[in-house]
Amino acid sequence: MFVSGFLTNKNNKEELISHLLSGFQCNNLFILNNPIIIKELSAFGLKKDVRTGKETYEALGGHDDTVISLGLAYEAATVLSGGKASVAFV
Repeated sequence: MFVSGFLTNKNNKEELISHLLSGFQCNNLFILNNPIIIKELSAFGLKKDVRTGKETYEALGGHDDTVISLGLAYEAATVLSGGKASVAFV
């Protein structure tokens, strides 16, 4: 069994969501019509800080736990395969 730690902080969250987005864009990640995941993914977007102008990925609809879980699962699957996995979550 392989165990790898993942430090959870704001910067790593940005990397995790960017990697997840890349998985969808490159057709390496597929999800079936799961209403919970679809709802949370649809409510995710870029939020711009008016003071700094920096854009960050945020759950604009409130919850992000399912998206973060999906991101962690995708990260684990692709890291363990050396980046060569296509992943389908049901």
